[in-house]
Amino acid sequence: MKPLRCKAPIPSNEGDRIRELVKYKILQTGPEKVFDDITALAAQICDTPAALISFLAEERCFFKSRFNTDGEPAERDVAFCAYVVASNTTLIVKDTTCDSRFVENPGVQSGDVKFYAGAPLTTASGHVLGSLCVIDAKPNELCPKQKEGLEALAQHVIHCMDLRLKSLTLDEVNTEIKTFLLEAEADRQISSMKSQFLANMSHEIRTPIHGIVGCIELLRVSSLTEEQRQLLAYIQESAEGISRLTNDILDLAKIETEQLTLERVAFQPIKVLKSIRKRFQLSASRKNLKLNFTVPPNMTQKVVGDAVRFEEIIRNIVDNAVKFTDHGAVSITVENQASSNNELLLFIQIADTGSGIPLDKMEKIFKPFGQVDESHKRRHGGSGLSLSLTKFLVEKMGGSIGVKSRVGKGTNFWIVMGFEVQQKVVEKGTNYENLTALIVEDNAINQTVLHKQITNYFASIKCVDDGLQAVEACKQSKFSVIFMDCQMPIMDGYEATSEIRKFDQQTPIIAISANTIKTDIERCFEVGMNAYLSKPVKRIDIMECVNTCLRDMSVEIGMEA
Repeated sequence: MKPLRCKAPIPSNEGDRIRELVKYKILQTGPEKVFDDITALAAQICDTPAALISFLAEERCFFKSRFNTDGEPAERDVAFCAYVVASNTTLIVKDTTCDSRFVENPGVQSGDVKFYAGAPLTTASGHVLGSLCVIDAKPNELCPKQKEGLEALAQHVIHCMDLRLKSLTLDEVNTEIKTFLLEAEADRQISSMKSQFLANMSHEIRTPIHGIVGCIELLRVSSLTEEQRQLLAYIQESAEGISRLTNDILDLAKIETEQLTLERVAFQPIKVLKSIRKRFQLSASRKNLKLNFTVPPNMTQKVVGDAVRFEEIIRNIVDNAVKFTDHGAVSITVENQASSNNELLLFIQIADTGSGIPLDKMEKIFKPFGQVDESHKRRHGGSGLSLSLTKFLVEKMGGSIGVKSRVGKGTNFWIVMGFEVQQKVVEKGTNYENLTALIVEDNAINQTVLHKQITNYFASIKCVDDGLQAVEACKQSKFSVIFMDCQMPIMDGYEATSEIRKFDQQTPIIAISANTIKTDIERCFEVGMNAYLSKPVKRIDIMECVNTCLRDMSVEIGMEA
């Protein structure tokens, strides 16, 4: 009578196990020396004539390495490997002919496998993918040391598989990178050619304009009639128009390649605004337009920002207002809406009595090359670049822009832009009573360096090594400012800031970190930090940052009376 066929149990996590096996990309692959060396060593350690590395797939086993055996893989139901996978323990069968589970195994039936010992190939996630086994054509057994050696080699198989997968993944990534780099290089060359063309074009245009403007300056100091001076002013206006258009084209190219950056220089907005009024007085008077200019009498502050871009923003809107107004007036009104002496918050309105903009055309005017309609372009000219660039620059500088208009009545553009009032940094060696600082830094050297950098500016300084200590320190004491590292053990600076902000929304927190990735910097502000400084950082930069963070508080470090 034929014995009943036994079926190997199926693990409860079989689906996940199969997916992980597939992930290793090892099924149906040829021999590899690293695995063949392991099977040879296993046979030597266990004193058996043959050894195998087998993986259990959905239907049958797959042999990755065979040492001194030509045996064929068995179906899953009668495979030794299936029982190793199911139990996740080393399986030792001293005499396979006496075990009903394997009577239909091809190796048992042929007489080649009368002894079997298999150790599980278990991944870090706990999935058993197969076994490393040794076999013999006669009954046998393993001593404890041999069993330990077999199990250690089984883990080495997994390590080799992990390295193999990383190598394969790296090869795939390298292939993708090479493809990407080739495409990127082609794009870069096109972009470079475009940038070079624009640079050359700018040079070719600016060279003659420079000559024209130089001649204008020379002619101005010579004896000229009033008519000649008027003609000279027209020439200057035309030259400046060409120069502005060139700048607009170059700015558009920079925006497309994300290369447009802002400067931080000290300037007086009132001087910029007055120069714009002076520039457009001629073109306004030529059209019999009244050019009104209203600014606060005490707005003489110097601020820190991009003076060139600020001038470009206002100039573009005033230029359009004068261009599209045939009668009446263009009015420039400026208000300072800041609630602090340390900030200049400008609310600027440029209103005209021109033709106005239809409601359905409002969005179009801020798009590149967008104008109200072709009739405006034919009548007044223009590239359609200025307002799209203006909106981009305003928003890049942290401001906002809007427009209200009535057809036949006129248009009112408004801009809100904030600037930091220029302040002097504290002098070296000055002490400020009642100011306390908390330094949160896990690196002892960096902690000491920062302490020495700021020691002359604070009455007391406390240092802690991680974010958790920082949270506890803030619960126990009130600090004037907190210097926070981002990457720390136990609790990092991001989490610590989030916790502190739950009970303290006022204390300035300044990130001092080696992270320079844009997303990391953005995360600092998202969790509630007030400022960011990138290591290495100078003392003057630290104190300027402290000044900025404390400018709206009663204590202002280094401010002149």
